[in-house]
Amino acid sequence: MDYSISAKKNAYLFILTVGILNTIIALLMYTYFKSTLTQSLYEKNIELAKLEFEKTEDEMQREINHYKLILEVIKKSPHFQKYIRDYSKEKEELLIHDFKNFSKTNKNIFQLRYLDKNGEEKIRVDKINENIVLAQTLQNKSQRYYFTKTASLKNNQFYISDFDLNIENKKIEIPYKPTIRVSTPIYINNEFAGILIINYNAQELIDYISKKRTFDVYYMDKNENFLLHPNKKKSWSSQLNTNYKVEDEITNIHELIKNEFKDKNWIYYIDKVSVTDNDFYIIYSIKKEIYEKELSSLQKNILLVFLIIFLVTLPIVLIGSYLQSFQMKILETLIDGLPFPIVLKNGSGKFILVNKALVKLFGFSRKGDVLGKNSYDFSSMSLPYTNKQKDTEVLSKEQMKFEDSVILSDNRKLYFDTRLIKISFLNIFNKDFILGIAIDITELKELNNELEKRVKLEVENRMKAEKQLVQKVKLAEIGNLIDNIILQWEQPLNIISLSVQAIELDSEHGNFTKENTLERIEIIKQNTNFLFNTTDDFKIIRQMTSKHFYL
Repeated sequence: MDYSISAKKNAYLFILTVGILNTIIALLMYTYFKSTLTQSLYEKNIELAKLEFEKTEDEMQREINHYKLILEVIKKSPHFQKYIRDYSKEKEELLIHDFKNFSKTNKNIFQLRYLDKNGEEKIRVDKINENIVLAQTLQNKSQRYYFTKTASLKNNQFYISDFDLNIENKKIEIPYKPTIRVSTPIYINNEFAGILIINYNAQELIDYISKKRTFDVYYMDKNENFLLHPNKKKSWSSQLNTNYKVEDEITNIHELIKNEFKDKNWIYYIDKVSVTDNDFYIIYSIKKEIYEKELSSLQKNILLVFLIIFLVTLPIVLIGSYLQSFQMKILETLIDGLPFPIVLKNGSGKFILVNKALVKLFGFSRKGDVLGKNSYDFSSMSLPYTNKQKDTEVLSKEQMKFEDSVILSDNRKLYFDTRLIKISFLNIFNKDFILGIAIDITELKELNNELEKRVKLEVENRMKAEKQLVQKVKLAEIGNLIDNIILQWEQPLNIISLSVQAIELDSEHGNFTKENTLERIEIIKQNTNFLFNTTDDFKIIRQMTSKHFYL
């Protein structure tokens, strides 16, 4: 791989970089606007949700009031009043006829009953497959919740049951029949005489309040289970013992109950409904298809912005890539023109950038033989930049300086002053690189060696000359000393010689006297002592002579 980057390759690199940057910007914009969109949709539909909640409660109340009115009419009808006050078979037949007519003219009523004060069903009309039939098998309902609760009411009051599934013979009726029970107590002379109760199929009501164009609708019962859910498998979870808890799906449900139109996740609206026995909650969330439609529009807009930015920056990128490529070419030319090996490695020792001098030193002809390879694979060749220990050291020390030596195939030895410098890429991304510069100092090294040899030889010659000079000086000093000794001995020896001659002459001529002889002997002794004293000078000469010959 050649480090030289063509304008074409550089353009591709810049386009890719701009594309990646634009993509990142687009993703950030998408994330931001997606969150903004969610919030905006939520806030935009708050008023609609409030209106839908009001319409739902009004519709439920209207329908319940309708069945209250039917019970009022039956309760006050002459046939019913006569029946409960003075029972007869004929009066029962007339009342049954009235029950059938009411059931027939109100399509959602599937059961109309009169239960006496003991909870015994006295008259029960059922609607089965649109046929109105009089039940022949009657049951005691005294233990059923709707009977006990209705029986506790005052005259002219009504009990409205919760939504539930109709139960016959202690089993949930299949297919499921969502049921609301509307009942009222019957009193005769202030004495409890039973209840009138309508069971009506609330499926149409559920369809009306659940099929919203904008919202998915959930009902939560008093146990915080799903009463109704867009996924029908999760509906009626309390009665069916599936126990789909609302908080498992809507984790912040309790916060929502306190703040009905302030969902922190911008998803759900909630409203409490108080028209049935127990309060329940209706929960809305914006339909997925509406959200996805808005999201799709947002994606198109962001994509359009992305394309516009890309098209605007493309000419700039192409020009910039060309200029960058040109600069890189100049840099490569400059580096290749330097006579000493230059290298850039990553922290793992892989060659990122090399110049021709290094390729030649490593014994290759192309940069591709070196680039991308691990420098430590060449450690056996004892070349610069191949020492892992030094690379590890410079990564901790920031920079190093040392000397490398290389023996070429022709046994020529080269010396390099090698510098390693740690480079951190903008101190981010945790990427470290090693820049190496090896300056050939072979000539300087050889020159230094030659100078050292010459200096050593010159020093040796100078020392030898100095020794000879010292020897000459010492010999001269010995000669001077001997001359001094000779001068010192000449006079005493003359005196001694003259004194001896004088004694001899005195003896020959008969002038020999004791006093003269003793006087001359004293002179001889004095001069002899002087000669003995000068022997110290001979010792000095002997020492100097010995040292001279030793040196």
